[in-house]
Amino acid sequence: MLHLPIPGSIIGLFLLFIALILKICPLTWIETGAELLLAYLPLVFIPATVGVMNYPHLFAGSGVMLLFIVMVSTLIVMIAAGCTSQWLANRAQQRKEKKMCQEHLSQ
Repeated sequence: MLHLPIPGSIIGLFLLFIALILKICPLTWIETGAELLLAYLPLVFIPATVGVMNYPHLFAGSGVMLLFIVMVSTLIVMIAAGCTSQWLANRAQQRKEKKMCQEHLSQ
C-alpha cells in the first residue's frame, strides 16, 4: 500500500519492536504467541528441505561450495549472536550496578 522497497513482514517486525520498546504492547502478549510458534517452527523447514531434495540437479555441481557457504555463514551468525548477547549482558550488568550505586548513595 505504501510502495516501500521493504517487505511487509520486516516492517511489521520493526513496528512490533518499537511497540515493545515504548511499552505500548506488553511483553506477556508476545511471549504467549512466540512460545506457540517456536514449538512448531521445525515444521516450517520441512517443505523447504523436501523442495531441495526434489531438485538435486540444481545443487549437484556446486555441492562443496554450498557446504562451505553454509559453514561460513553459520559461523558468522554464531559469532554475531554471541557478541551481541555478551554486549547486552554487560550492558544490563552495568545498568544494574549503576542503579544499586544510586540507591546506595540516596540512603
